[in-house]
Amino acid sequence: MANYSVADAKNTLPKLIDRALAGEEVVIARRGKPVVELRPSAPERSDPKAIHKWLAERRRGRLRVGITSVELLDRRLLPAAQQLGVAVEIPSTE
Repeated sequence: MANYSVADAKNTLPKLIDRALAGEEVVIARRGKPVVELRPSAPERSDPKAIHKWLAERRRGRLRVGITSVELLDRRLLPAAQQLGVAVEIPSTE
């Protein structure tokens, strides 16, 4: 564990942050007494139920276009391929 005075911490804060991120225990002391510990922040934990709820709400609010992505690609790509003289084979979905 490394102890640093407030004055040292003020002058070398980026270095101390790097040390804390590397796993070193960094303590800042005022008048010889520890007052602050630097350590990496814990990653935010997301609630899976909240994520699913957000996705469901987004899906419900999305505009419907009445066509699937496969149909859209077929409509856009087939004419272009035909113009270029490229033979395109469409696999059966059955």
